[in-house]
Amino acid sequence: MSRENPSRIAACFNSRERHEASRYDVAQVLMKRLAVLFVGIALLYVGAGFLPGRTFAPVDLLRDFEAWKVDPTERIRVSNSALSDVVVQFIAWD
Repeated sequence: MSRENPSRIAACFNSRERHEASRYDVAQVLMKRLAVLFVGIALLYVGAGFLPGRTFAPVDLLRDFEAWKVDPTERIRVSNSALSDVVVQFIAWD
């Protein structure tokens, strides 16, 4: 039975630990890059809602309701009147 040099065994463990640490670092960098990519894609999709004068909901529909008009007989053009559920049903109760 031969005895191995303890420093050589320690070097093997250090090498293995360094390899595992480097794999962990690579995975961590990859996760950070994917997070940045996901945030970037999300901002491209909804970023216009963060600009001044823009919203995520079709709140321009409220301008056509009688309670917000000066003249109830006047019609105000809205972007999409089919989206009235968002304003009337969802946002009103949040």
